[in-house]
Amino acid sequence: MKLGIVLPSYWYSDERKRLAKAAFHSLSQTEELYGHETRILILIKGQVHDYANLIVPSITRKFGVILKTDEGLTGTEQTLAFGTQYMIDNFGCDYVMWMGDDALFHPLWLWKLEGLIKRHPDAKSWSVYRSAYEWIHRTLDEVGEDVLVRSICGHGMTFTAQEWKEWGVDWKGVSTDPNAHTLDLTHFDQRRGERWVTKKSYVQHTGKIGVHCDENTPEFARDFQLVGE
Repeated sequence: MKLGIVLPSYWYSDERKRLAKAAFHSLSQTEELYGHETRILILIKGQVHDYANLIVPSITRKFGVILKTDEGLTGTEQTLAFGTQYMIDNFGCDYVMWMGDDALFHPLWLWKLEGLIKRHPDAKSWSVYRSAYEWIHRTLDEVGEDVLVRSICGHGMTFTAQEWKEWGVDWKGVSTDPNAHTLDLTHFDQRRGERWVTKKSYVQHTGKIGVHCDENTPEFARDFQLVGE
């Protein structure tokens, strides 16, 4: 599984910097997949040297790391779309995952993702983050250790390069209006098919406040598996 992770990052406050440092530390504990290549594209709003000095050394043993600024891009959705096309065009990734810098990872999250994809190879998308936001990402069915859901949150959403091509998103045309539909919900609207998540979560969302999230929004993982569980 040649996976590319697109991860926009913006340290706009001390709290966001704290969450990001915890996220990358957690990511550095990842157990790699045997014989597979995983790359991570960090699209930065801010100083590259902050990441090069504080973040990159801790994760280069586990991932191929690409650092780029988000200059010329506006908003998370356009940044994710650009990053997806960039990873497919430049690194030949056959799967792409969207992630944020406000996350925590179980060490076996990659293994759990690979297993989920193998069990449901024809799905439109997959995730090892099962959102508690049931009103949006409603549970449709449970099969063993997996859950069929109405839609998948962009935080952890994974799909194939072929699915991206068929979807036909052009990053330059992605709306930068913060009130517009996010890409994860647009995918549900435009691309019919099954979407599967693991019953237990192996990625957590730690950010509580953002453009599309506030303290009353239940956008956090269901049954997140802490390290050692």
